Amino acid sequence: MVKIKKIRIDGLYSYHHSREIFFGDKNIILGPNDAGKTSIFKALDFLLVTLARYDGELEKPWHELCEYALISLDLHLSDIVERRILLDLLSVKPDASSSTTFHLESFNQEQILLEKVKNVTLTVIWDVNNFRDDRHNFRIYLHVPALNLKVHSDGFNSGCYVHVDESEKPTRENPITLVDIINSIDLEKNSEEKLKEKFPEESETNIEVYNIRDPTQFTDKDSQHMVLTAPTTVRLVRLFKYSGIESQQGQNYSFFYIFSNLLKERITLISQERRFRDSEDLVKTPLKEDGSNLQSYLFWLQSSEDREDDQTYQNIKKCFQDVMAYQKLSFRIFLSEKEGEKKDQWDWGPKSKIPDKMKVIFLEKVKDSENKYSFNSVGAGVRECLFLITKCLSSQHGVIAMDEPALNLHPLQISLLMKKIFSLNDPKSESQNQIIIITHSSALASLDTLTAANEIIRIKKKLGSSLVVQPDNENKRWLASQLPTFHLFKPDVLFSKVAILVEGPSDKIFLDTLLKRHDGLLEVPGDSIYVLDVGGKKSFPKFQRLMEIFGIPYLVLADNDVQGRFNPSEINLIGDSALDENKKIYVLKVKNLEAYLASLNPELFKKISEEYERKPEVAYYFINELLENKPNEKIDPIIFLMKHAAKMI
Repeated sequence: MVKIKKIRIDGLYSYHHSREIFFGDKNIILGPNDAGKTSIFKALDFLLVTLARYDGELEKPWHELCEYALISLDLHLSDIVERRILLDLLSVKPDASSSTTFHLESFNQEQILLEKVKNVTLTVIWDVNNFRDDRHNFRIYLHVPALNLKVHSDGFNSGCYVHVDESEKPTRENPITLVDIINSIDLEKNSEEKLKEKFPEESETNIEVYNIRDPTQFTDKDSQHMVLTAPTTVRLVRLFKYSGIESQQGQNYSFFYIFSNLLKERITLISQERRFRDSEDLVKTPLKEDGSNLQSYLFWLQSSEDREDDQTYQNIKKCFQDVMAYQKLSFRIFLSEKEGEKKDQWDWGPKSKIPDKMKVIFLEKVKDSENKYSFNSVGAGVRECLFLITKCLSSQHGVIAMDEPALNLHPLQISLLMKKIFSLNDPKSESQNQIIIITHSSALASLDTLTAANEIIRIKKKLGSSLVVQPDNENKRWLASQLPTFHLFKPDVLFSKVAILVEGPSDKIFLDTLLKRHDGLLEVPGDSIYVLDVGGKKSFPKFQRLMEIFGIPYLVLADNDVQGRFNPSEINLIGDSALDENKKIYVLKVKNLEAYLASLNPELFKKISEEYERKPEVAYYFINELLENKPNEKIDPIIFLMKHAAKMI
C-alpha cells in the first residue's frame, strides 16, 4: 500500500514559501475560500502528470515570486509487491556493452532489503525562470534514506543516475549495481552504522540505473534473447502488471516512467467534475475519475467471474443502501438484450440473446412496493454518493484524494457518507485506503468527521501566500480528548478568517445583525468574520485554545461577570472612553447584554421586552428596530470591535 506521509510544496500555485503537510490514514484539509486548499490537489496532479507524460503543453503553475518550483512526497511502501518493484527497478544490470540486453540482479538478503526500501522521498524541481517548452528543464529525484541512495534524472524519462561525482559515473564496461553496494555492507549486523560509515549522509551512492526493455521484444530470432532468463522475465512481467503499463514493441521504459505509473495506479485524485451519462459500452474499463463510465463499470463488477469483483459489487451495494437508508434507496443493474450473434469471451452461440444496453436504476421502497427511477432522473447527490462509494471500494491499498466531494450532497448525505468512507479505512476493513478530503463545506467538517480524522489541516492565506496550520502531537492529543465535549461547536468557524467569541445566542444575534448591516463599512466579505456562541463563560478557555491551535485570529465579547477569568491587562472595558486594539478581550461595563441594550434606548427596549419573552428574540427585534433610526453613540464601542476584527484578517 502506498501512503503519503508528507508533502512539501514550494513555488507552485499560491505556495510562495516552502510548506510541509503531514498526513495520517484519515485526513481533512479545510479553511477559508481561496486559501489554497485545492492547490494541494492540483500540485499532486501536476507532479504525476509531469512524471508520466510531460509534453511541453501543460499549464505551468509557477508562483510569480519564485525562481524555482518544487514538490516532494514522503512515501511509505507498506505493500511487499511495491517494494519488490522498486528493488527490481534498482537492480537492472546491462550485459557487457550491449544496449539491448540486461538482466535483473538477485538478492541474498531480500527480506532485509525489503525493510530498507519501505520509506522513500520523491522530489521534482522545475526551473521557473529559464523554463522553455522542452523536456530537460526539470529534475527528478528518488531518495531511499535507509540505503542513502538517490536516483536522479534530468528531464523527462531520460537515463537515471545515482552518483557522488559526475567524473566517477559508472560505465557499461564497469557497471556498479545495487547488489555491489549491498554485498559490501553487512545488513544483518549494525547495518545502519555501517551504511553511514561507508556512505556519509552528504554523499550519494554511486550507481547507474538503466532503462528497462519489455521482455516481449526478445524473440527466438534475437541472438541475445537467452540473456532474459525465466526469473528475469517473471519479475519484469510482474513489474509491468503492477505498474499498469501496456508494453509496446520497441519501447524502452525508464525508471521514473515505471515508478510514476506505479504511483498513478495507487494514487486516485477525484476532482469536482462529473460527466455521468447513460452507457451502451459493454467493454470493461477502469472507473474513470469523471464518473462517465460508472454504469458500465458496475455492470462488469456484477458480471465478473472473479470472486473479488463480485464481493466488491456486493460491498458497494450494501454501503450505498446504508448511506441512503433514510431515503430507502437501493440500486440494480438493468440489462436489455437483443437477438444476434456475438463472438467474444462469452460463447453465446448462434442467434442467441446477447446484451444490448445496460443501465443503473434506483429503487425506492414504499411500504410493500418499489418506485423505479432511471439513472439520470434522481438528484445529482444520489449519483455522487454512488460514484464516491464505488471509487473508494474498488480502489484498495492506495491513496484517495477528494476535492470538494460534498458539492452536490444534502447535509445529511454528507454526514452519513463521510462516516462510511472513514469507516472503510478501519484496520478490520478489506478496503485499506489513505483518505484525503479537501473541503469548503462546514457540513462535511462536522464534529463526527473531525473526531474521526487523524490529521486536521487548515489552510489560510496571508499576503497572497498560502500558509499551513496543523496541530502538533500535544495539540492533537488535546483535540482527541476535548472535541467530543464541544457540543455547541460550529465548524463554520474553521472556514472564517477571524472569529468573535460570545457567551450566548443573544450576543451572537446582536453581533451578526450589526455585521450584516455594516459589512460595507468594514470592507470585508460577509463570511470573513464568524461570531461563535461558546455556550457560557466557562467555555471561553477551551474555545480560545481551539482558535490558537488552528491559527484563527479571534476577539472575545463577554458580560461583566467574566472579568476574573481574564488577565485585566488584556481587557477592553466597553463603557470607557478609550479602547485599545492591542487587547483582544471586550467586556461590557454593565451586567450583561440586556442591560447594555436597555442603556441604548430604554423605551424601545421596554417595548420589545413586553412583546417578546425570549432573550434572543428581544435582541434580534431590538437591534433591527434601533438601526432603522440613527443609533445611539453608545454603540460605537461595538463598531470599534468589528473594525478591530476586520483589521485582523
